[in-house]
Amino acid sequence: MNFTDNFSAHLENAIQATSSLESTLKKEFESLQSQDLETFQNIQSEKISLLKSLQLFDQQKNQFLLSKSQKPDQTIELEKLLPESDGNKWLAFLEGLKTCDELHRKVDFYLTQKIQNTNAILDILQINKSHNATKLYDAYGNNKLSTIGNKITEA
Repeated sequence: MNFTDNFSAHLENAIQATSSLESTLKKEFESLQSQDLETFQNIQSEKISLLKSLQLFDQQKNQFLLSKSQKPDQTIELEKLLPESDGNKWLAFLEGLKTCDELHRKVDFYLTQKIQNTNAILDILQINKSHNATKLYDAYGNNKLSTIGNKITEA
């Protein structure tokens, strides 16, 4: 088996990993929407494993390009090195990566919005909390609690 055939096998594995990552990212988003945090947490290890396999493929792709390069600093377009069938697989792989990127951005946007909403709610609660603390004093700057306490003892 030569290096090109080996790369072809790596490319097929990467396409499968990309397809699995796409379905994992869809599940991740669905679990966030339904607030199923247990499922969301369980998905993370699967997602990380798939991302590591894609990272490994990137290293294999770079080794393939390096093996085909005449000069170490020469840039070679991968598409020109692949047979037509692998060229089509490469395009399918890139399309799958693009879809995964869009899904990842969708999850990221959703989480960012949730965090911003939570922070806005916390800010409102903190403002109300400090506003409530200032209500402990009456218009003359007297502590209402002691005034209330005095009235209770007077009664």
